[in-house]
Amino acid sequence: MSYMFKNQRTESIVLTIIGSFFVVAGIIMMFNGELLFGLLAVIFFGSGLTIGVHQLARPNQELPAALGIVGALGFALTGALLVYGELTGREFLGRRQALALPIGLIALIFFGGGAVLLVVQGIRRKSRPHDEADPLPGD
Repeated sequence: MSYMFKNQRTESIVLTIIGSFFVVAGIIMMFNGELLFGLLAVIFFGSGLTIGVHQLARPNQELPAALGIVGALGFALTGALLVYGELTGREFLGRRQALALPIGLIALIFFGGGAVLLVVQGIRRKSRPHDEADPLPGD
């Protein structure tokens, strides 16, 4: 997304506004009886909102590993909810969605696997001696 904007601050503002809008829309949907679809929106766009807020609060700083893990788990949970909704015959926006199952499986596998890899990477970094953790280029 960064290639679309002149700087990271603009990107962060757009991400925060879009995330906020869809989180509020998801909450409204949950109160109007669309619990599963509203929950999907809150989790999915809430993950993006969290990243946007972090980028606004700490510009030019990498995302902490924990935030990456939480975001990946949020996207994986969204995929799991899509799979659950499709397997239980739930309707999204008033009808069954043909692509809910494959998209849900892809999100669950990709982001769930990514979260696991980030956790393993964090554990491996903490278990290595400090000298080996961040080798200098060319070493």
